[in-house]
Amino acid sequence: MNEINLQDPPSRQTQALRIFISHKGKDKAAVEKITNALELYGATNLKIFVSERISAGVPWAAEIYDKLKRADWLLLLYTDPSEEWDWCLFEAGFFAAYIQDPKRRLICLHTLDDPPPMPLQDWKTVPVTDEKAMEQLLKDLFDEINPVLADSKEKLQDLTDLIAKAFLLEVRRMIKSKWYTKYVTLSMNAAQVEELKETGRVPNDVQCGLKENESLYLFGYGSGDCEMGKLEGGLDEHYKESWLKALGESLRAAGLNKTPVPRIPILYSSSVERHYHVVLHCLRRFSDGSLEFYLLFIEKIPENEMEQGQELQRLGNMLKLGRAFRWQILTKFLREISVLMQRKDMKKEIEHCFENLRFSMDWVVGESQRLDILTGDDVVKTFEKEEDIQAIDNAMKNIWPKVFEDLYVGIEETDLAKVHHALEGMLEANKDYMIRAARRYAELMEKLL
Repeated sequence: MNEINLQDPPSRQTQALRIFISHKGKDKAAVEKITNALELYGATNLKIFVSERISAGVPWAAEIYDKLKRADWLLLLYTDPSEEWDWCLFEAGFFAAYIQDPKRRLICLHTLDDPPPMPLQDWKTVPVTDEKAMEQLLKDLFDEINPVLADSKEKLQDLTDLIAKAFLLEVRRMIKSKWYTKYVTLSMNAAQVEELKETGRVPNDVQCGLKENESLYLFGYGSGDCEMGKLEGGLDEHYKESWLKALGESLRAAGLNKTPVPRIPILYSSSVERHYHVVLHCLRRFSDGSLEFYLLFIEKIPENEMEQGQELQRLGNMLKLGRAFRWQILTKFLREISVLMQRKDMKKEIEHCFENLRFSMDWVVGESQRLDILTGDDVVKTFEKEEDIQAIDNAMKNIWPKVFEDLYVGIEETDLAKVHHALEGMLEANKDYMIRAARRYAELMEKLL
């Protein structure tokens, strides 16, 4: 690739065409492919600037401003309307303010599904899948710096295809999500929030069903928005008041930032005849004082009360999960991270490893919920000896929260050593638990036999 010339530009007659590519950091793979292709065809007559090429130690903001002032073209890759584009729009505005030469161009590339934002719609916008528009754009680009390419329809088509594929295949775009977990959103305005804090009860006029795929049928209600009062009508009268009271106390504590947030009782849905664990999954706050509570409903596995050895079965499930956690996650990722610690330049491999690790941890949480192991008390009650109870209780309340926090901090900071240390702590805690659980399992087996 050509080096970025940091000196004063030569005269316009001898100066190569300079392009500034404005983009989101997550789209750097697409930008790299597009940049390489343009530079290949432009040879020494084309210089492209992307922020990833700023050398270490060079003042980042000053370099950006300088390259924007000196650029002939600004090419903005608009890939995902769900993202924040403040900085890219600022770069476009900064560039536009310096447009004096009529040859300077501001271009926005986008897809047909995602039209560019309003501030850019008065400038040149080109859908990457519009072959004619893209070919004309490239012809204009290479007309002076590579006339042979500009006159070759075949080469223009090849370059058009390459840019479109890079844009569509390499860009990570957010598409419509699908919820696989049953959930309901409670949306409260500022006045309703104050009422919740004062009374400890969810107001009847709180809005629900405003999000896609909300599971209002658990309350015997159809789809679409409704009010909390209508959902209450679908609750069993025998425990309706107690469940609503506990729900209000939990949401009130969360709204006041009080911890721990009280647990919400199990919900029995008479419409589907199932029991559900109710988890306050997320609380979103807004500048106008309103709140949104996301409640997850996790089906409770029915228990056969006539089956003997219920504790044995429960402990057996916990042992299976503990073994899977040890060998399929902890040991596996400790090996991978040990290798990566020797090769810290393997950034893509490290990012991929951390992404898989986070997914694996989410799997453990999901399996715990499926097995009805939601709190430390659920684990501790399986044991009988005081020594085991104290050790497990200490691990669940003090050790595990700390190592989990260290793990996720390490992942966010891309700190291999911190993640490795956290996994080692988990491995040690897992070993202690497995020994105690296996011993308890043997005791229960003897009783059963």
